[in-house]
Parts: sequence; structure tokens; C-alpha cells
Amino acid sequence: TMMAATLEPGPTPVVRGRAALFDAADLAPASPHANWDIAPDGTRFVVANQAPLTSVIYVLGWTEEVRRRQSAKP
Repeated sequence: TMMAATLEPGPTPVVRGRAALFDAADLAPASPHANWDIAPDGTRFVVANQAPLTSVIYVLGWTEEVRRRQSAKP
């Protein structure tokens, strides 16, 4: 279960409250890094949930492609 906690900061932080956010059982584990991150302001987070990686696609020059497609619109 992904949890949110309210902390009291200090030399030894203290957990003052907890709340369950969602069931995380279906999230793929990631190692050596986490597959989630929290926004610097603490208001949002993102979770990567995908099948095992079988290929990588690199798209070079994608900004120019976007500009080209935007200028071609009627």
C-alpha cells in the first residue's frame, strides 16, 4: 500500500499521522532506484508502472518534428 505520512521534523522526525493512498501490489519493482517520485512541493507524485523493458526507442530531433507538424496545421 502506498502511504502518505504527516511528519514532525527535527533531529529525530516523528510520524504524526498516516493515510493509505492506494494498493501498490501491481506496481513493478525497480532496482537499484525507485519507480516513483514526489514533486518538490509535495503536492504530486508520479509512479512508473510498466511491463519489463524489451526495447528502447530514442527519438532525436523531436522538437523540430513538433514545430514542423504545428506549422502544417490549417
